[in-house]
Amino acid sequence: MKRKLFFLFFVGYLIPGMNIFAQNLDQSTIESKSEGVTCDVHKNNIGKILFGKKRIRRTIMNSPDTYQETFLLTDLIYGRAFLEKTLAGTLVDEGGSQHVNEKKGATYVFALITADGAEFMPNNVPIYITELESMDDGKYVTTVQLPIFSDPTDFEQRVLNTNQMQGFNSLSVGTHKMVVTAYAGEYGVSKSAHPVAVGEFNLKIEEGKKLSIGKSFESVQPGMSSSTLEKSFLSSISKVCGDWGTALSVKIKDGDWTIVRNSYGTILNRTIDVYSLVKSTDGICRIITYHVAQNYSGSSYSSSNIVTGPASREFCDCPK
Repeated sequence: MKRKLFFLFFVGYLIPGMNIFAQNLDQSTIESKSEGVTCDVHKNNIGKILFGKKRIRRTIMNSPDTYQETFLLTDLIYGRAFLEKTLAGTLVDEGGSQHVNEKKGATYVFALITADGAEFMPNNVPIYITELESMDDGKYVTTVQLPIFSDPTDFEQRVLNTNQMQGFNSLSVGTHKMVVTAYAGEYGVSKSAHPVAVGEFNLKIEEGKKLSIGKSFESVQPGMSSSTLEKSFLSSISKVCGDWGTALSVKIKDGDWTIVRNSYGTILNRTIDVYSLVKSTDGICRIITYHVAQNYSGSSYSSSNIVTGPASREFCDCPK
């Protein structure tokens, strides 16, 4: 499956620059600004998460035809949570100490997902919700959209969490009961005393169907090609990339060397950026960019490479 995936994971910074944990809210303010029960579907599904195959905008969330219970692994899957009270009206446990909701409301939502009653993602990775409708104010909403597998044009692009992809790809062929449990708060920092919404759907895994990131090292276009330089760069990068894994291949990013001179115009060295395909011990592949320099001796450049970085890194599909 060659498409980018956006897993349901963290309503962080619902409003740019806002952190409600730094504010005190009185109960009258919460009640006056709460959007309350938003529609009939909300009224009939308080505390539940419903799911559909397309973005569940507020304009269609009241239509029963929007929702379904069974999906394929390759489907787009969106959730819509219908809360009993506002995020600001939830009781959260922060650092082991619970505080009343009107003093410090929750501005975050995270969720945990199980398959057939068991955790299936490495390290029990939480699912973070990353999007709200533009009209939503994070403090006072009573319904939020939860993109599980979403069209990348719908939301701000995020780096795919490969632990999640590995988890879903580990599910056996057949139909699995998926349960999504959402909490107000920030995972590992604060957590509502009780879930704010729970939902379930059936996920059908077909033979040979797997999730993929949708980007491969083969698709990366080099700026220049040189088998001699590439062999030299791979050897040098292999010595410094140990924390990330094993360097499998390289491509030269830049079209030519950049000559570095001092203030007198004397050549000091030359530099170039190089892409490296690196595979970690747990089977995760990344494209990592390294900065390579060769010192100038006065008449020629050294054959020794000085490697620094990573300058950047991104997940990719591992070669088959």
